[in-house]
Amino acid sequence: MKKLIISGFLFVFLAGACNPGGSVESKVNKLIRDRQFRKAESLVLEQEETSGLSPRYRILLAKVYFAWGKYTKALKTLYSMNKDIYGKTKKNYINLLLEIADSAYSKGEKRLAIYALERVVQFDPFYNIGSRFKILGDYYYGKGNCKKAVEYYENYLSMAGGDLQEIAAPYAKCLYEEGRYSDVLEVINAADPKFAERDWIYGNSLFQIGKMFYESEIYDSAIVYFKRVLDFDKPYTIMDDALFYLGLSYEQLGEFDKAIETYEKLIVFYKRSPYAARARDRLNILTR
Repeated sequence: MKKLIISGFLFVFLAGACNPGGSVESKVNKLIRDRQFRKAESLVLEQEETSGLSPRYRILLAKVYFAWGKYTKALKTLYSMNKDIYGKTKKNYINLLLEIADSAYSKGEKRLAIYALERVVQFDPFYNIGSRFKILGDYYYGKGNCKKAVEYYENYLSMAGGDLQEIAAPYAKCLYEEGRYSDVLEVINAADPKFAERDWIYGNSLFQIGKMFYESEIYDSAIVYFKRVLDFDKPYTIMDDALFYLGLSYEQLGEFDKAIETYEKLIVFYKRSPYAARARDRLNILTR
């Protein structure tokens, strides 16, 4: 019986000696709970003097700084790590970044939240950060970077199952800026009717699609979209453009009567338009 007890003590001792990290972690976590952050920091940094800070200890140090309220220092510690971490360590790394992001965002520290979320995406482009994709999309939309905004809005929809209505206005605007006019037509209807640029984006998208068909010499499809612009009747600033290109499309299909009628309408209703003079030139040719 005595030998068994001694063997048990030896096993516990050897297990502790072989796993000093676990002992340090438990001590640091207790110090964090007791809000003794300086002691917790010192305990982790002691490991650097002996064996250097492994990824595991860097994450632990960042955890100390996060609990201490030193978000910037926590993020700098996490940013100092490369991508060569895996398994549980990687999971802990990403989870801590997300905790920092959520906490910083709730406190109004949006810059730090973006900093943390961007690190997650850089570290693992396929990681699903859920509704936080919208935060990144809104950030880049505000910065005027529509390419990045669209990427994050689409992740928000596809990966997080987000609500299109919540992002429809900025998403549609960025799709327009990126020249994705057909996608604009699918998205814009979900936007708030009070969205000031809604009609402008919709009408111009119809026109741009028509123009692309015209330039691709698919004139029947071009006519469909130019007529949709005219039926929509917004924005006013592209009605003369749509009429002129509609007339050109009719010409290309040999429908000269319709072309003449369209040019005459342009000249009557938009006599000050630069397209009016061009329409007169076309009329002169067609009515010789």
